[in-house]
Amino acid sequence: MKGPLVLQTKRIVKSIIALGGLAAGSLFATSTANAHVSIYVAGMSGAAVDTTAAGNPTYIVSFAPGHGCSGPKTALNPEGVYDTTSLEVFMPKDSTGKYILPEVRAVNNGGYTAEVKTEANPDPTGTIKTALRVKSVVFSGFSLKAKNGGMTARDTQLFSIQVKLPTLAAMQALSTHVYTGATASTGVELYFPQVQYCDVTGMGVGTTTTAASATATVSPQCAATDTPTALLFDDWTTTGNTPKIVIGTKVASATNGYIDGNKTTKAVAPELNFCQGTPTVNAATLPLRGNFTANLTGTGVKKRAVLRIDASSVSAGSKFSVVDAAGKVVASGKLDKVGDAVVFLTGSKAKGFTKSALLSLYIGKTLSAVDAL
Repeated sequence: MKGPLVLQTKRIVKSIIALGGLAAGSLFATSTANAHVSIYVAGMSGAAVDTTAAGNPTYIVSFAPGHGCSGPKTALNPEGVYDTTSLEVFMPKDSTGKYILPEVRAVNNGGYTAEVKTEANPDPTGTIKTALRVKSVVFSGFSLKAKNGGMTARDTQLFSIQVKLPTLAAMQALSTHVYTGATASTGVELYFPQVQYCDVTGMGVGTTTTAASATATVSPQCAATDTPTALLFDDWTTTGNTPKIVIGTKVASATNGYIDGNKTTKAVAPELNFCQGTPTVNAATLPLRGNFTANLTGTGVKKRAVLRIDASSVSAGSKFSVVDAAGKVVASGKLDKVGDAVVFLTGSKAKGFTKSALLSLYIGKTLSAVDAL
């Protein structure tokens, strides 16, 4: 990652937190938003698509996020980098709510799972008369890091759909969609709004009104009035953020046409401030309650932590992870056939542990128990 961090995407605060771009410097800088997703069509990046011939040619359109999510910087995660675990791509619509693309197919891949979301056809009298249309495609089942072996994320992972792209003439036809642009335009822009999600369950991520100083190396600790969250997302539905392809011949953006309603007009929201900390947990309400124990013995290089999980056969074979207060996964694995596991941590794996430090156990993505070392 290069240079100071500049958060690049629109932020929305509901029950989940929208987060921005990724780099190594100050988490609290602000800037004009820029897109962080590349679109590849027929293996090309940034190339226009030639659809002047009739027949609606079929293309593979691939989307490549350029980064993970940004959250609070902690002592163990000084860059505030969190892995992307899901990407949702929304199908283009016009200002009347009609879909622009005549056909859409999700493309599954060994590196992810593609799930189609549908809605009632908003234009059942059009060329596509089915009861349902594809609203979006959700790509999941992966963990996309900010960098991988020196390669940026956009060079290591593509998420693809198969579409029949409309011709240039169809894009410009006023009888089909409300078109803005000169009839002589040789290119029409087509936008694909997207949302990139990062799962930070149990990592103590939160929003706060207390901004860190420009020279802060870690985010402020969460207070009782701050709002923790388990999910971060980048929302690419704002001006300058939403990635696009060009139907026809790519020319200067000022002379390209576009379909009304598809070109984004949303402004970028102000930056958020983030805090780090462990959300308050009532151990008595957790599924395992006292059936997870964490013990620490020894000092220095002789430190030894023993983690014991006593779940039930219902959880047999389930993946588990143990997370410290800073959000770092200190142990992970699978439960045995009766739902139990024992983990021994020594040497460098136990070096950073301190007495009375809280560890949280997750079975799948469910917070199941906490215990102090």
